[in-house]
Amino acid sequence: MDYLNRIDKNTDLFIDSFSELSTEELNWKINAKKWSISQNLGHLIKINKSYFPIFESIQKGKFSTPLIGNFRFYAHYLGKNILK
Repeated sequence: MDYLNRIDKNTDLFIDSFSELSTEELNWKINAKKWSISQNLGHLIKINKSYFPIFESIQKGKFSTPLIGNFRFYAHYLGKNILK
């Protein structure tokens, strides 16, 4: 399955899961230290938008790997810590 199909499938799943929820349900939080569904979605949208300039530079053939990207061990280390 290519990435565009996966994006479409995730979009459909998102709509099925959240389109019926009320504003109150989207903003409900189990406690003050946890995020609501709405806050999580806002965060995902913001993070996803941060990739748009990179995608545009790739499409234009102007993307160059940042210096830190040349150190695979560091990228691997950083990725593992982000997942934690």
